[in-house]
Amino acid sequence: MTDGAYLAPLPDALRGSWCRLSLGPTSMADCGRNPRFDVTVVQVDILLSDGDGDSIPLAPLLPIGRWSTVTFLPDDAEAIRLHLFGEPVPPASVTLACCRVTRRAAALHIAGRQTPRLIATVLRGLWTNPHGLMGRLRAELGHLGAQQTLPPFTQWSSLFDTWSDADVARLMQEPNRSVWPTIDTLMLHANPPGPAFAASRESALAGCLPCSPVIPFGPGTTASLAEALAGMTADYVAVLQAGEILPTHALALLAHHAARLGRPAVLYADEDRVGPNGARCEPQFKPPPNRTLMLSGTQCTGVWLIRRDRLSGFSAGCERWAETLRLDAWLRLQEDGAAASAYRVPFILTHRRPDAETAPVAAMAELAAAHIARTGLPATVGVGRSLRLKFAAPRSAQPRVSIIIPSACRAPHVLRYVSAVLARTDYADFEVVVVVSGKLPLDFDQERVLAALESDRRVRQVLIETDRFNFSVANNRAIASSESPLVCLLNDDVEPCDPGWLATMVGHLADPAVGVVGALLCYPDRTIQHAGIVLLPDGTGEHLQRFRPCPGPGHQGPAP
Repeated sequence: MTDGAYLAPLPDALRGSWCRLSLGPTSMADCGRNPRFDVTVVQVDILLSDGDGDSIPLAPLLPIGRWSTVTFLPDDAEAIRLHLFGEPVPPASVTLACCRVTRRAAALHIAGRQTPRLIATVLRGLWTNPHGLMGRLRAELGHLGAQQTLPPFTQWSSLFDTWSDADVARLMQEPNRSVWPTIDTLMLHANPPGPAFAASRESALAGCLPCSPVIPFGPGTTASLAEALAGMTADYVAVLQAGEILPTHALALLAHHAARLGRPAVLYADEDRVGPNGARCEPQFKPPPNRTLMLSGTQCTGVWLIRRDRLSGFSAGCERWAETLRLDAWLRLQEDGAAASAYRVPFILTHRRPDAETAPVAAMAELAAAHIARTGLPATVGVGRSLRLKFAAPRSAQPRVSIIIPSACRAPHVLRYVSAVLARTDYADFEVVVVVSGKLPLDFDQERVLAALESDRRVRQVLIETDRFNFSVANNRAIASSESPLVCLLNDDVEPCDPGWLATMVGHLADPAVGVVGALLCYPDRTIQHAGIVLLPDGTGEHLQRFRPCPGPGHQGPAP
């Protein structure tokens, strides 16, 4: 055991090959002696021998006895590292089996578990780029070989989000306890008080943080919301809606973080739902806020801690719903240039009941539209499952854009897709720069494609002599030759489905906080290919929302 992790050295014969790995109890007798194997999970990664402590994650948080995979062990793999979480397990009770397999056996093993996905990859490849089908299939098999399933949320919460009395006592004894801010709780309810209201109020009163009065506001309240807020004296106001339940430690943990962060304007946290059977489910681990995401209206649920001075001058229409009050507070922070003073506390601090009250989308849309009007953002708001924002730079504010398309200009699809860009782009001023990198002179196929495009004055050709096609060199050279203030990097197998695509992307750049805009890409079957990229722990990237239907709500609602 080293640094809290178990290391299993790898024999030289296994390096640089495909292997089958499986983890489990040493014997069924061991499993019988320790009935809590099911709540012990493991994070598995390959430790590399480069001296920098680099590793490749294989399995994040999976139960012992239920994990096996086929993966490729690189030449510099040194050991398999196991991080165990949960109930203590003696090292002798855990065994890691590792055996070498052929590439064909590895491919069959992976394909057997992901057959529908691989069939979809083949069909898409035949439709879009049959010449690159085998390379795409190999890449998909390699990705699936290292991909594992995350543990159930019930298991995750039992390991990382179960607070004992001792944990709460330690929180209340934190060294900065003396400088915690005071908190009042504003309890909004749109309907006459019922079970949802009673449960929320009880959870706030039962918290471990003393002196936290709960001020209800809703039907039957004689004072206005402004008058109710004026009567509060605490440093912060915890804004809750009927049906949002606080765990015992929620307000204390928010106060702790408020003091540690220098009393920012807003603190918010993650949340989950309480199912009809009382079990926690559907966790929402929230990202840092940004204007486009906040204007979608999907990030304003769960308890927010708002500094009392930031709750003055709120918009009309915020009197019934915590979500509208939270959204209005954040949008005004944005308008004041203080949006960076909103922090996420990385703990689940709200459990949302099935009968929790939810603000109508129309009420959220009014606030979003008012913000757009005040700031001059080139966007409009529509109402769907969530708020639907439509950005479009007006023709009077459409700077010149160079659309750079690196291509070998040999495949039949190139002429089709470049022509589609020219025909289906409704934008005032743009050029298409077709960049060919490779050995010169051009061959017959390349000359044919470029000759068909040169009659359009919006097309410019850049030829770069290299040993072989080089995507990065092509882009860099073309950008250097462009005088346009904006550059759009586009592949040669993409066609627009909306003539306003470029005006929409330029419209997003009206936000000073936005420097790069990415487009939603769909496969021909209208499933998502690319809706952004997230960086994984091993340094590689993964497409967000991939293979989800489009249009559709996507993960946690904000997808198109």
